[in-house]
Amino acid sequence: MIIGHIDGGTNPNSVNGVNYVVWSLAEAQAAKDHTVYIIVFGTPSASDVTYATRRGISFLEIRGTLAFLSWIFGLNNSPLFDIVHFHSVFLPKQYLVSLFLKQARSFVITPHGLSWVLLKKNSLRKLIYIKLFDKVHFRRAGAVCSLNSEESLVLTNIFKVSPESIKPVFNPVVSHSGYLPRSSSEKPFRVAYLGRLDPFIKGIDMLLDIASRLPHVSFEIYSNDRRSSLDGLIIPENVFFFPAVYGEDKFEVLSKVTLYIQTSRHEGFPISILEAMKAEVPVAITEAMQISEIVNERKIGLVMPFDAIKASALLDQYMHDPVKMSQHVSQAKHFANENCNPANVATVHLDIYTQVLKSLDSRSTAV
Repeated sequence: MIIGHIDGGTNPNSVNGVNYVVWSLAEAQAAKDHTVYIIVFGTPSASDVTYATRRGISFLEIRGTLAFLSWIFGLNNSPLFDIVHFHSVFLPKQYLVSLFLKQARSFVITPHGLSWVLLKKNSLRKLIYIKLFDKVHFRRAGAVCSLNSEESLVLTNIFKVSPESIKPVFNPVVSHSGYLPRSSSEKPFRVAYLGRLDPFIKGIDMLLDIASRLPHVSFEIYSNDRRSSLDGLIIPENVFFFPAVYGEDKFEVLSKVTLYIQTSRHEGFPISILEAMKAEVPVAITEAMQISEIVNERKIGLVMPFDAIKASALLDQYMHDPVKMSQHVSQAKHFANENCNPANVATVHLDIYTQVLKSLDSRSTAV
């Protein structure tokens, strides 16, 4: 099968959840002997090309508006791909590409974390865009991949995607070995967060409030975002900032903390949460996150109310219960290994592609 992924970055190591998923999925599909392209609107570096080539991935480079227009007009006559996989949402180029595909429904979309909270931000502009473009784009797709039940509700109610077109998937996460997790009873307690310093979406205001109520706990924030985004917020003395970490360095950090925390107001299924699960680190999230239902049902972490007073008390109690944390860690690792192994996730997506192509074949035969 010849597969084209659109809207992964040229750099496989850039800090971006969508980019991480695209590269992990593309690499796993290439390992299964499929021909895989990442379509990029720019020029990858020589090191990026080398990285991709070693993993059996090719770049399709589209440089500039004229090259883009020439490419999409040619799609109808000489299709390069059996299936195109669009990633993310609210991207006009994707809509244009889909219009020129030779087979109208020969594409799949993964929005990567649609939620009611996300739609409320710049809501008027987004609703206009959805009405004019994305509603058509999503309804024409052969399938739409969804990370959780809330995203599925947004897809059916706002984008008007038929329920049978929505396919549940998990994000792929690569394992890193060589680091033993810290004992859950070891003190002093260290809590880590890795990600953007967005006070609202990422709930950093909530995180700082929780930290202020647990002065005996060290809170470590790893991010390359400027601290100016936190202007106006009080930074407790037990909160420490560090540069972002990647790859093996990230897993080394995780191996030294008591717990990984995420206090977002909106989140699909964050890669960092899955990485913590694979690293055998207990996780704590807010009930506002879409994955809270899964975490609760599977007993794979602590779900906190979006209330700093209640959350801090619950978090403190949790960290003083090593038996419960150990149980959650064991179940979380099993969950992540079973559902988020890149090879397994690649197989799920390949099955979806096959279903889409079979559906197209049956329609063309009927005609």
